Amino acid sequence: MATLFHFKKGNDKFKLLCFILLAASFLYYGFQKSKAGAFQFDDLQVLIIGSKAGFQNKSTMNTSSLIAQHREECIQMVKIIRHRLDYLQNPQDCLNAKMVLCDSRKAGMGSTLHHWVYCLIYAYSLNRTLILDLHNWSYLKNLISPDGVRRYKDLFQPISKCQLSIRDRKSAVVWSKALDGNESTIKAPRIITIPSPGILSEQFHTLPSISHYTMPTDLFYKAVQFKYNPMAWWIGILAQYIIRPSHHVKQFISQSRIDLGFQSPIVGVHIRRTDKKFEAKMFQVSQYMKKVDEFYNQLAKNQFNVKVRRVFIATDDPKLIKILKQAYTNYTFIHPPISQLTAGTYTSRYSAVHLKYFLRDIYLLAECDYLVVTMSSNVGSLAYELHEVLHHTTRNQHYISLDDNYHIFGLTANNNSFIILQAIKHCPSKMPNDIDLRIGDLLDNCKIVSKSNKTYYGYSFRLKKYGNFHQTCVKYLIDYHNFLNYTDVDMTLAYNNTHSLDDACLKTSIADQLL
Repeated sequence: MATLFHFKKGNDKFKLLCFILLAASFLYYGFQKSKAGAFQFDDLQVLIIGSKAGFQNKSTMNTSSLIAQHREECIQMVKIIRHRLDYLQNPQDCLNAKMVLCDSRKAGMGSTLHHWVYCLIYAYSLNRTLILDLHNWSYLKNLISPDGVRRYKDLFQPISKCQLSIRDRKSAVVWSKALDGNESTIKAPRIITIPSPGILSEQFHTLPSISHYTMPTDLFYKAVQFKYNPMAWWIGILAQYIIRPSHHVKQFISQSRIDLGFQSPIVGVHIRRTDKKFEAKMFQVSQYMKKVDEFYNQLAKNQFNVKVRRVFIATDDPKLIKILKQAYTNYTFIHPPISQLTAGTYTSRYSAVHLKYFLRDIYLLAECDYLVVTMSSNVGSLAYELHEVLHHTTRNQHYISLDDNYHIFGLTANNNSFIILQAIKHCPSKMPNDIDLRIGDLLDNCKIVSKSNKTYYGYSFRLKKYGNFHQTCVKYLIDYHNFLNYTDVDMTLAYNNTHSLDDACLKTSIADQLL
């Protein structure tokens, strides 16, 4: 932390007084932080708590001030990321700018959007502009439904000032292993097409090196202070950037919130039927509601008096609404009008009006305090990712999945790369080359040095040194990947700060009280 003062000449007494006050403030600051159990590394502060990394223990934190601090940190970080994306997506010369062309598979919006996010990560990693090729987009008019979307901007804000031309589409080169790596060392085409990871694996038996479970470390080490899952938050920011609703869709969502009586506390439940009957295991409504019961009962045990147990239901099966209301009379169910729950047929789902309903449902799900979903569904994971964006602080897991764990489309852990770990328990050193671990310690540049002894080697930010430690003492966070440095772009943010942030870092969740 640096403080700069400018004094007029000849005012020595004033200088001395300021110096004394400044020194006293630093001593008090250090004393307070030592009581809170905080440690410093570089310009980053990480707070040690029981098993939740990055947050103070209840007994040592001033809740209101900490919430305000995390909200401000969240706002600044989202502004930085969006500023970087604006820089990438709006180059000075569209005709000569390097681009990533991302196709639109014939799939649902959740699956399609996660593919677009995958392409945006690739573009971000190489300082390229993402362009969406929408000519096979399932929601386009007459592709599947005669009532499809005429133009992307009818429902969404543009993601770039650049437009895709027929010449651009024809000149685009499909990604191959030869194009992977630092573009300063290879002759890369101006436009690269990125098919889905499934197609890439099938055709080339490999994926771009960016296909790690990773994010920019300059963002990660800050986000981990106030985010339970920084990766979900990162994906959510990218997804939200792509599907920023147009003005009239934002008004529709806002009016729906009022009409439905949507308010906190509320649990969001996503129940997908139709095509999911063939893609994933089906669950009965009782299995969803059991998890809802557990959440509200846990609140009661923590002495939170919730007078109205609200549940927001997002489903494509209108018959479920009646079943829920009859079986669970102690709950208030919030749901869209029954007449709008008609996405159960193939053609109706891919209409413009149902895409608008989808946006309303996904954003309202994201606003809920807690989610009960199936992570086998792209909609379930998207709701959680946007939830991380809308809530400025997430101190624990704000969802429960009835099937898969949370995972990210196209991104997998790379066993051959360096990784970032976190200590989950106290582990004192036992050998000369070992390092002591405390709960919450962040460990960078980690690598397995002995599979038989389950030993890692990595750098402790707290101790500021490398050493060995046991695998059972830590948990995996993300892979390490050397992203491009956008520091020069960040420096222009103060002079071009146009983001009002009316769609991020807005909410707190009562789920954070259940530590």
